[in-house]
Amino acid sequence: MLDKIGQPIQEGSYIVYGHALGRCAALKIGLVLKVAVIDPKHSSLSKHRITVVGVDEYNPFNTNKQIPYLTKIGTLQFPDRAIVLPRERIPQAYLELFDEYQKQGKNYKFKSWADLREDNQ
Repeated sequence: MLDKIGQPIQEGSYIVYGHALGRCAALKIGLVLKVAVIDPKHSSLSKHRITVVGVDEYNPFNTNKQIPYLTKIGTLQFPDRAIVLPRERIPQAYLELFDEYQKQGKNYKFKSWADLREDNQ
């Protein structure tokens, strides 16, 4: 499976991909957990599945702070809408989150906005 510029997307890759931020388009950086090619039920559907955990940023009200946190696991269907990034281009705070997720695996506790608000008051 190749990204927008022809680089392979594989488990453990870091990618940048588009997502919806409210009514706006935004970019998110994520860690690829799994890649698969499936047989879709309809020919119009994508055969690609990329399981990813991404980083978003929480902005406490009335501040200019950007606090990174992991979003829940999602599935991307279009590899040509992602670009693989080398590890050295990923912000350190993001790498720490990804590394912690990989250590804890299924035991990782994703934070809600309420948790983030409480942690940053």
